[in-house]
Amino acid sequence: MRPIKFRAWNDIDKMMIEWDTLQASPVLFMNILKGKLKHHQLMQFTGLQDSEGVDIYEGDVFLPLYNRLPK
Repeated sequence: MRPIKFRAWNDIDKMMIEWDTLQASPVLFMNILKGKLKHHQLMQFTGLQDSEGVDIYEGDVFLPLYNRLPK
């Protein structure tokens, strides 16, 4: 079973709020979850990791390998 984790993107400050911070601030997490903070986008962990072991969240953008190969 995959762990349930979230992170939030702050559109105004252009910074990511990681799961550890959201867990430490339950009021912040609940306000984002309820949509009270319109400039935050909540992302849920997909249970997958990339080839370097970095967690992949909903909304992450990636380039397929064939786009990075020299032509």
